[in-house]
Amino acid sequence: MKLDQETGEIVPLLAESWTVSPDGRTYDFTLRPGVTFADGEAFTAETCGSASSG
Repeated sequence: MKLDQETGEIVPLLAESWTVSPDGRTYDFTLRPGVTFADGEAFTAETCGSASSG
């Protein structure tokens, strides 16, 4: 997701949708199906988690 600089709204990229916890600290994403990395590896919750934590 990214922030639209003109409207200030969140725009989805690799996620189809998401929810935000009431305290604003946790986001749950529904990933867009069929997305792959440049090497052909599937973009999954597991690969996303390891990419964002590392």
